[in-house]
Order: sequence, then structure tokens, then C-alpha cells
Amino acid sequence: MNITSQAAQAINSLTAGHPGAGLRISSRVNKPHGGVVDLTLSIVSSPADTDATVKDNGAQVFLEDRVAPLLEDETLDVTTEEDTKEVLFQLVRGQS
Repeated sequence: MNITSQAAQAINSLTAGHPGAGLRISSRVNKPHGGVVDLTLSIVSSPADTDATVKDNGAQVFLEDRVAPLLEDETLDVTTEEDTKEVLFQLVRGQS
């Protein structure tokens, strides 16, 4: 997984003042929607024992062991909603 400089800025802003913290991407099965696997994002103080750690552009992303292989060729990017200024993370396949 790669992390764009814009996504790294957003992660670093969210984890400022918390050394070792990062964005964690994990999975959960969404049973009401036919067992589809949803990805969840959270800010954590450190990775879980089995997480893979990706460091890129000065940011840390911790990948749950089940999702790490799925995100190998992905790039984490970010956009900002113009009206609300809400930051939205997105995965882009094959972009580096």
C-alpha cells in the first residue's frame, strides 16, 4: 500500500501529539448485506500484534492481517468535501 502526501497530511493531523499513533484499517463482516466485508478506519495509539505497518510520506497506517493482502496494490488518498470540509479517505487501485 502507498499513501499519498495529502492522505499522510490528514493522518498526521489526526495523530498529532500522539507518538506512535496511526490510522488502522480493519475489516468486519456486514451480515445484513449478504456477508460483504466492510473496511473500517480508526485512529489508534499503536498497531495490534498481528498488524502490518505501512510508513509512507511520514504517516503510519496499520493494516489488520486479514486486509493487508487485499490492499497490497492500493494507494490511500484523501478528498475534502467542499461544502462540509469533511475529509474522506479513499483507496485507489494501482496508483503510486
